[in-house]
Order: sequence, then structure tokens, then C-alpha cells
Amino acid sequence: MILETVQSFLLKASQGKASLSPELVEEFGQACSKALDRQFNDKGREWKIRPSGLGKAVCQQQLDKAASDKGEEVLTDDYTRLFKFLMGDLIEAYALAVMKGAGLPVEDEQKKVNIRIGEQEVGGTLDMSLFGKTYDIKSASDFSSLKFGEFGGYEVLKKDDPFGYVIQGHIYGAASGSPFGGWIAINKSNGSWMVCEAPEYLQREEEAEALEKAEANIETVLNAPFKKLFEDYPEDIKEKGKVVGQTGNRRLSKECGFCDHKRSCWPKCEVHRDVVSKRARASFVWYSKLVKKEVGNE
Repeated sequence: MILETVQSFLLKASQGKASLSPELVEEFGQACSKALDRQFNDKGREWKIRPSGLGKAVCQQQLDKAASDKGEEVLTDDYTRLFKFLMGDLIEAYALAVMKGAGLPVEDEQKKVNIRIGEQEVGGTLDMSLFGKTYDIKSASDFSSLKFGEFGGYEVLKKDDPFGYVIQGHIYGAASGSPFGGWIAINKSNGSWMVCEAPEYLQREEEAEALEKAEANIETVLNAPFKKLFEDYPEDIKEKGKVVGQTGNRRLSKECGFCDHKRSCWPKCEVHRDVVSKRARASFVWYSKLVKKEVGNE
């Protein structure tokens, strides 16, 4: 229903048969202005428990808290980071404008909510509600689009969820008093839309499981000693899906690769194009040990 309505509207707009009202155009402009100001000028927010962080690796959350407690700024070596966050904000503003323009009954956009999890009061801002359900809007890469789209789904995302999207979504649903509906994702490379629905028949079980995990994570982050949860691993050389050798390099786990504190745990880590990839422009990956930069070269 959501996807078909949006696709129909965008097709008509592309053909000059549909448009956005001046009010929606103005609203979109204001949202973009706020996003630009927030990403460039809103610095130094102190750490606190947030729905968007509770599903991430607890060791990362502990390091976030420790840095904040010491008054330290986490310095990134990724100059594209700010653009990525800004793109997420702009895509969210675009998604809301399009859905409203398509006539979908968007409610509760950017609504602040609070919920008590264990002994902690947790607050955040949900993206929107639609048809009585809470939805999260995500910008997606070509790769992550597969998980949100026809080759993925809720269970696929749940099994591989380094950013904690599942826990975040159910926290917002529980805090708003409406079930978590899932994710509305837009591929930032080509503009395609995906709607990944949370299973309605498992709503209570999934929400209870997510809140239980969130409570356990809060307890660990606040009270347990720091423990590195992930190890690096050897880089295999594969031919036709079978391991035929190793490069001698060691890679960071996906979770460590995404973590802002990776150099705290892996002081000598470095980023490099995937050494064993056969693609013309291989993606970049993080290595804890990089002794061979090309397969076949000593």
C-alpha cells in the first residue's frame, strides 16, 4: 500500500501529472536548512542513552560514554562522515514530503517520546506514524538496499543489525503506544524506495524481546567493566567459493569497522581497498594487520 502509492505518485510527477503544494515545498526547505545547521553547527552533545544507540555493540556504547565522561571528542578520520549524516536527514525530509504529496496520512512526524526501560528513562524522536504504526525512515546504500528490499526482510535485518535498527524501532513503537511497522528506506544511489514491514503477528513477542535486550544493554553499558567483544580474523583467498589460501592480512569485524573508537582497540588498524576482491573498484575495508596489499605480490 505505502510503496505502491509512493511509486504511483512519483511516476505521475515524473510525467508532469502530479506536483507538491507550495506548503510542502516550504516545509521541505525548512527541514533541509535545519539539517544543515544541525550537522555543521550542533557540536558537543553530551552522551546519553538513546534509542538510536541501544542496539549497537555494548563495547562501542561503553567507549562512547567513557569519552563523554572525560570530556573528550571522538575524532573521526572519515571526511565523508558529515555528508553521510546530512544525506540521511535530507532523504528523510524528502521522504516525508513525497508521502504527504502522495496523500498518505502521515502523523507524529519528529515526535519526541519517552519510555522507561528498567531503571532508566529513555527519550528520543521518532520519524513518523502511518496507519496506526510507527515507521523509521532510512537512507540506504546499494548493498543495504538488498536487506530492506526483495532479497531481505525483517528477519534478514535482525540477523545482521550492527546499527541496532530493530531495537530502535521497537523502542519507538513502545514509547508511542503504537506497534512498530518497519522501515521505509530509500536507496541514496538511485532513489528507489523499499518498505520492509515488521511482522504484525509477532509484534508483542518482538517488542518484548527488543526491550529486554535494550534493558540488558543499558545495565552492561552503565555498570559492567569494558570488554572488547569482537576479534579480528584472517583474510582468506577464495576461488569459486572455496578457501585456497590466506594473504597474511587480518581484517576487523564489521562492528569494529563501523565503530568510531576502533583505534582504541586496534591502534595499528588501517583502511584499504579489499585486497582479495576481483572487482575493478573494490570497496574499502578495515585491516588490523596489512602486510600484503595485492594478492600475488610478496
